[in-house]
Amino acid sequence: MRHVLALRDAHRAGKANVAIVGISASEKQTSGGYLATFSAFQTELEMLGLGCLEILKPIGYWDITYWDWCVGSDANLLALEQAIHSAMFPKSQFDLTDHIAKSGKTPSNAEVEWRNQKCDTLALASHVMNRREVFVTRDLDFDGARSLASVGQIVVPSIAATMI
Repeated sequence: MRHVLALRDAHRAGKANVAIVGISASEKQTSGGYLATFSAFQTELEMLGLGCLEILKPIGYWDITYWDWCVGSDANLLALEQAIHSAMFPKSQFDLTDHIAKSGKTPSNAEVEWRNQKCDTLALASHVMNRREVFVTRDLDFDGARSLASVGQIVVPSIAATMI
């Protein structure tokens, strides 16, 4: 967390332009459930000292995103999302129904897996849509997307903190 706070401090000092991907609000929480409202996510960011950072809106998805905190999709965004998904999860299906049918897991487990993949895909799509340069994450699933020219750099927090 100290590297993330260093990035926040650099943002506050005007040395960096740091943002949070809003799809993080839709991720499964450590408690095992999902946040009921986007404002609950904003409250968590405040408690972590990250409330000063811009929140990037994801592409909207029924039962995943918060309708007051997402953007509509179009053909270009769908193509971007599909390219990111294919790079990050080449053995996984883009659509939920196909994923459940072909995953070999119980429908419930396949849906949880698909949602996690969708959130990761939408996080990187938000980054690209907003023309951000450096995507910061500890999640190794993003390594596959390094081949996409539009993504920019993908680094862990400790590396990002040294870039300031």
